Amino acid sequence: MNNNSKLTQVTKNMPEVSIVVPVYGVEKYLQKCIDSLVNQTFNNIEIILVDDGSRDSSGEICDRNALLHPTLIKVLHQKNTGLGGARNAGIKMASGRYTMFVDSDDFLRSDTVEIAYGAISTNDVDMVAFGIHFINENNRIIKSSFDGTIFNQKINLSTNKRILLNSPSAWNKIYKTNLFSSNDIWFPARAWHEDLRTTLKIYAAIDSVVYIQEHLYYYVQRNDSITHNVDVERNKDILDAIDDIEEYFKDNNLFIEYYDELEYITILNMYNAASARVALIDPKNHLLSEFRERILSDFPEYRNNKYIRDLSIRQKTLFFLVEYKLYKIIRLLGILRDSYDNRGVKK
Repeated sequence: MNNNSKLTQVTKNMPEVSIVVPVYGVEKYLQKCIDSLVNQTFNNIEIILVDDGSRDSSGEICDRNALLHPTLIKVLHQKNTGLGGARNAGIKMASGRYTMFVDSDDFLRSDTVEIAYGAISTNDVDMVAFGIHFINENNRIIKSSFDGTIFNQKINLSTNKRILLNSPSAWNKIYKTNLFSSNDIWFPARAWHEDLRTTLKIYAAIDSVVYIQEHLYYYVQRNDSITHNVDVERNKDILDAIDDIEEYFKDNNLFIEYYDELEYITILNMYNAASARVALIDPKNHLLSEFRERILSDFPEYRNNKYIRDLSIRQKTLFFLVEYKLYKIIRLLGILRDSYDNRGVKK
């Protein structure tokens, strides 16, 4: 098998839900992910496996499962475009009224689609978000969390600005499929923070969202995942991400209205997260001063942000250490790298 764009699929009746799974170098985890999708209690689905130029056996695993489930699974083999590019390709292939994303090293509870579909179709909203179990590679639950704080109610950004502060993760949600194309919102290719750069725009574009109190998604915290990547310079991508977000909100005349929320998001992601990650590896790295200069340039009064009081004790500790340039202490203590990990989860 080569990396040239190639599509393997079997047509069938239009599904209600399309599940997009970007696949790259996950041969150890992929089968468990696929099994969790094939065995969903809700059957009117299609599974779109986007093999993003995998160099291991992931592509073969995709093809093997498509042969076993020819009416259920579509496989797209393409040259590597990164997680965001693979998701975009999956969205464009999706024929369901609704779309979900599952990372190929994670898996779903058996009734996830049934519950998510019921919530989005019954409430007639653009998006539904649900809870997450964080597990280690031994399947032990480390912690669990819910997205949002107001449940089972239609809400939107104009009536509840705090929605913008909820988890930017793409994969603990179900969306109306046309939400992406109708608003021309897509995931950036070959970039970190792809969820942050996309989900914040979606929050600004949707008419309504419902949060439900069900832990439906199992997020596997891998020892070799991007979260543990030691390429310090990649943390500079947060500057591009903040540029992207600010530009979108300014272009749509939303920047002033959501200034406090965007300021807080910048504090969390550029200051607490990226700065702490860099300090953990290299306390003398030039990026630390670049992040500080940038936040002072964009949000000179950031210390007075009204949401800082909502930081957890760990986040407040990180904020204090970064604010006073106590980078060596961050490294010494080994404090968790960020408030949002690189797959977009608020810790």
